[in-house]
Amino acid sequence: MKALAFLALAGCAQVLGLDETRFESGGPDAASDAAGPCDEVPASCMSTIGRSLCGQLYAPGGAPIRIENAASLQCLPNGEGPCQFTVTAIAYDQYTTAAPGPVIGSIDTCGRWQINDFDSTVARAAVLFDAPNHIQTAALVDVDTASADAVTGLRSYAVSTDRLVTWGGQAGVLEGPIASTGYLIEYRTRAGTPSRDVRVTYNNEGPLTNPVGTAPWAVYFDGTEEFGTIATTFDEPMPTVPRTDPSGTALTVIETEIDVKGVRGGARCTAPDLHQVPGALIYVAILGC
Repeated sequence: MKALAFLALAGCAQVLGLDETRFESGGPDAASDAAGPCDEVPASCMSTIGRSLCGQLYAPGGAPIRIENAASLQCLPNGEGPCQFTVTAIAYDQYTTAAPGPVIGSIDTCGRWQINDFDSTVARAAVLFDAPNHIQTAALVDVDTASADAVTGLRSYAVSTDRLVTWGGQAGVLEGPIASTGYLIEYRTRAGTPSRDVRVTYNNEGPLTNPVGTAPWAVYFDGTEEFGTIATTFDEPMPTVPRTDPSGTALTVIETEIDVKGVRGGARCTAPDLHQVPGALIYVAILGC
């Protein structure tokens, strides 16, 4: 049973995007008799020099952004759905403003994106997604520790400006978007499954408890849908303690260079050396919670 949180906006601690996009029938977990063209890693995801980064663009809630029954996998100029997006990449330590990165990638009608031949000596890449009526989102990728020339299975999220306003309403913001800068955090266990009951924190601080708008703050997403609906109720036996639900996802704003962490019981998990970028939401998966 869930009870109302004492502070609905109290925090602990790769975008909802395309409300107009036509998602593949049945969503990402629908049963299928045979794999479709969107279910495979593109054959073009390979490197001749450097390292290729390949992944899928998702909407908040976890549905892949794709065009149903597209006649071709190739995006047309000024297309719909995933074809609205430009995909670029930049070394994360050079990512300071919400502008396209210098390395140009591609995306297809399945929402599968790729960055080919990224510099393999770069420690961490930010893959950037830009489209009309969307905030810039980025997915962080560890590059120099990858064991293969092509890094596949990467996740990223798209967030529309309308979604930011929706989240603001869910979080009790009087009007306007919830934030235009921050981190989309997905906490996972060492086995890679979503981790619940995690509270957002940073450096060696305690769990975040500030209300939305007073940094540092955090909110959590309800149920099993990652970055779907902001939770305002939390499970017994701690109904007044905001924390991750089964999706393991949170949104946080921390206005400094930091190690973003999660705390669950006495254990902590960490994504080190992060910095916010004004006008962008950065997706980070934190393992080990």
